[in-house]
Amino acid sequence: LIYLALRLIFVGQEFWLVKKSSASNFIYGTSPLWRLYTVVMIVGYYIGLLIVPYRLNADHLFPPANYFFEPDVIIGALVIIVLILSALRLRKPYPVVSYAILWFFLAIGPVSNIIPQGNIFAERFMYTPSVGICLGAGYAMVYFSRRGPLGATRTSRSLYWVMIALILVLFMRTTFERNGVWKDDGTLWLETARASPLSPRAHHNLANVYQSVGLYDQAIAEYNIEVRLAQDIRRAYLALNNVGNLYLSKGLIDEAIKAYQLAISMYPKRAAAYSNLSSAYGKQKKYAESVQAAQTALKLNPYMAEAHYNLAFSYLNLGDNAEAIKSFEAFRALYPDYPGVYYELGRLYYQKQDKVKAKMHFQEALRLRPEFRPAQEALRRLDGESQ
Repeated sequence: LIYLALRLIFVGQEFWLVKKSSASNFIYGTSPLWRLYTVVMIVGYYIGLLIVPYRLNADHLFPPANYFFEPDVIIGALVIIVLILSALRLRKPYPVVSYAILWFFLAIGPVSNIIPQGNIFAERFMYTPSVGICLGAGYAMVYFSRRGPLGATRTSRSLYWVMIALILVLFMRTTFERNGVWKDDGTLWLETARASPLSPRAHHNLANVYQSVGLYDQAIAEYNIEVRLAQDIRRAYLALNNVGNLYLSKGLIDEAIKAYQLAISMYPKRAAAYSNLSSAYGKQKKYAESVQAAQTALKLNPYMAEAHYNLAFSYLNLGDNAEAIKSFEAFRALYPDYPGVYYELGRLYYQKQDKVKAKMHFQEALRLRPEFRPAQEALRRLDGESQ
């Protein structure tokens, strides 16, 4: 109840909705009834993985259950019914077992997607519910070792515990192997992309890893896979924008422009690709096109500092110093601690023969970065002229 209350407070009106931008392995657009069938199906799958941890994966993909009489949904429903009936029946003679079952259902409730949260299935969601399973399994192991046929002789009891020990060793080995997979982002998402080749999120995160270590070609390839797999157009847009940024970093400006233009054609109401396109045009010295792209970005998002900066330099190269000053001032209002903008403003005011403002801006640049050599030289030259 506390969880539901907090979710209602912080999520508000979208309490019952699944956002495309946050959905990962959840099939967006399914009806509430389909989600319920899918929830029933995956509860059975969770229990199966706890008993037999096979094909573990950081990003499982699940198609929605379209109707109740699918085999996986029926199996999940039977498992849930049997466990609930067992909890009720055993609550007096074996309260520990009943408690363990109820613990499992209580702990799985917040992440079951009865109230959708975008991620339909994740192995990490089982950390808390597995306490109930472990409690029930431990109680059952002790119970069967002392009663019934298993407890008849010392030999049968010994064989029983040997069997349990072997099972635990197998589980420990699986845990050890998964620790290797989860060692860092690289090992995790490389393995996840192999295990779930149709997962856009796995390829996106693997691309981020490649980009962070400078493997730009591999990162571009992974982002392109994400574009092909993405069901959400915004995810595809962001991936293409990242592809453009990587091409720009490699100096392949034509390819970067094509990526930005394709991103814009998919989602023309986002500002980021326009701003990056402005930067790419600037590198090609196509300053008029750069101005147009930056202005479009600022119409969509007036607070995009990068677009103001690109616009300022484009105006500067076109010889329109008055507009360049306006754009640099707009950038400075958003990022007042960036020394470079004060240096550029100082240069522009110096060209206007306004040496007072020029000196003020050079001094501010040096206050923010005392070792800023261009500002040091400009201020020294300005002081020399005034003597």
